[in-house]
Amino acid sequence: MRSPSKAFTALLLTALIAAPAVAPTTSSAAEAPLVVSGYSDDRVDSGWGLFSFCGDDLRAMLSDTSNFGAGGVVERPISLASPGVDAVTPGSLDGVDVFFTGWVETSTYTADERAALLDFVLGGGAVIATTDGTDHNIADLFGLTLTDSNYTSATPVAPASPLINGPFGTVTTITFSGDQGIYTGLGAASVIAEADPSLGPAVALLPPGALGPGSGPVVLVADVDVFSTADENCVDGPGMGAVANSVFVRNVFAYLANLSETPTTTTTSQPVESSTTTTTTGATSVPRATPRFTG
Repeated sequence: MRSPSKAFTALLLTALIAAPAVAPTTSSAAEAPLVVSGYSDDRVDSGWGLFSFCGDDLRAMLSDTSNFGAGGVVERPISLASPGVDAVTPGSLDGVDVFFTGWVETSTYTADERAALLDFVLGGGAVIATTDGTDHNIADLFGLTLTDSNYTSATPVAPASPLINGPFGTVTTITFSGDQGIYTGLGAASVIAEADPSLGPAVALLPPGALGPGSGPVVLVADVDVFSTADENCVDGPGMGAVANSVFVRNVFAYLANLSETPTTTTTSQPVESSTTTTTTGATSVPRATPRFTG
């Protein structure tokens, strides 16, 4: 067989280089996981946290690939950044997309920690804040006012919200247990569910951009029990907890998984609360993520 001429070989190489690449059709690139962190077992009260025994059911839901992962209801997997953090500090949430607070005493939040948590949201991170009452509250950091209350359920009032009508189904009621709060002042948030009977907002949402350009979303739920393990140690009775609220709980994380994009790191200046980290111009430069949640 005769060898091809040099001219023909050159033409062939030119054509191959110029030809557009054809993507494989047998598989697609895996989606980057949604990284979820929270306070450690040492920080939360009595095991009421994502990485404590009262978070067993929640962690199981998030780790179930039939819920989140390739071939699941939501294709994006969730990565749990166990064992969580004892305190939020600048840089402690690098690489984290969503932070779940759990049952944390109001008095334990220092000014520096509040500033760091707010900066995380202003930089594009998302927070799920569970605020069971004024003694376990961080809602004021995001512009909401909370008062103490007591009820056992809440009715959705925002049927079009992806938290209520999402990929895991439609929420008709949300069950609560123990002590709760009511959001008597909403700031820039919108009401998602009202405590029964017509007591006031029990679930609220700050969408992306509500706290400033590029800010991430904040989901506020006035009872950590909504997300907690469904046994006698973590809720007051059957039909409560994360299992009973599984549609709502999974819709919350689906909303965040579908909303966010892969983060990149930049440095930006933003006002913060802490007097110890604020510069003379009222701003501090800390590593932060570029906006990764879009409305």
